[in-house]
Amino acid sequence: MNWSLNELDAMARKAARGAGYSWGLAEEAGRATRWLAAAGLPGPMCLAQLLAAVDGADFKDFTPAVSAGRCTADGGALCPLFTGVALCDGALDYSPMQGLTLSNLSAPLLLLPFVAQTFGIQASGTQSSGVLTSERVRLRWAEVQIILAHGAVYLDGVVGDLTCAQAESVTLDPAPAEKSPKGVLLAPQSRAVIDVATRTCLEGFAQRTFAPATEASRLAGAGAGLSDND
Repeated sequence: MNWSLNELDAMARKAARGAGYSWGLAEEAGRATRWLAAAGLPGPMCLAQLLAAVDGADFKDFTPAVSAGRCTADGGALCPLFTGVALCDGALDYSPMQGLTLSNLSAPLLLLPFVAQTFGIQASGTQSSGVLTSERVRLRWAEVQIILAHGAVYLDGVVGDLTCAQAESVTLDPAPAEKSPKGVLLAPQSRAVIDVATRTCLEGFAQRTFAPATEASRLAGAGAGLSDND
């Protein structure tokens, strides 16, 4: 199915809320999923995997904590949304001059939009106004390496690992000082292609945010009321 980025943003936001995230974090989920889709990356699939994994969990367990350069969560698995927001807010004490290792990060690709936001890089590969991005940073897990440099994002690695449900170790550190970063420069996309399983999962979570129909709501104009003459 082919969705506009606006449609995807709205669906992802509702789906995240339906899975139990606050509306604030649900909005972050929508923006992150849209950012990835705009970069041609499988953000919707990763969000669906994350929501299926955290459904019914105690979200207090996802609060990230940093000690000696390692980020962990009390519940064992780090949530990319909680962790990403903490990174953007400066709560992880990360600077481009030092590395940070994130242990057991769920859906690691969902962290990328927050890293890009921290350094002012948009999904289109252009630099956000008013933000300096002279730093070169790198996000790595398994066989994946993503480099943010020159105001753009470069992908180098095995595509299959992009959608892994959980990465045992994810590293955020300074990228090598190469003239031309390795990997493929991400090209902007105007729409998102979503497989049936992902769409079904997101729609299922999103439906939880809908108010159930009542006789009063039907009489007020929602639906056909007491009689259906169509």
